[in-house]
Amino acid sequence: MNSLVKFVLEAESKDAVASVNFVDKAEIHKLNKQYRNIDSPTDVLSFESDIEGDLGDIFICKEVAAENAKKFGTSLDSELNLLVVHGCLHLCGYDHMNDGEAKIMEAREEEILDEWDAK
Repeated sequence: MNSLVKFVLEAESKDAVASVNFVDKAEIHKLNKQYRNIDSPTDVLSFESDIEGDLGDIFICKEVAAENAKKFGTSLDSELNLLVVHGCLHLCGYDHMNDGEAKIMEAREEEILDEWDAK
């Protein structure tokens, strides 16, 4: 995962680091409730950092990722790669609060994943 994080940050011209943390469903649920006031588990959360050179932390729940992979007919590895890219892009300033932002972010995710897969 670290090499994918580095790949995304380089693609976004960010000279920084970000950490990826894998947590269980209970922990991601707790974080989602505490920081987003959403009382359910989610697949990925990103938290920006105030430290120079550190973009922030990404939290991924493999259990939810596995459920998503099954639901969308993809592999767990593909789903985890998507979540890492998604989390990194949030740390780089992308968002999906409206349809326009979502289209831009999804297109960038797809572009980066295509480049990653072509390596």
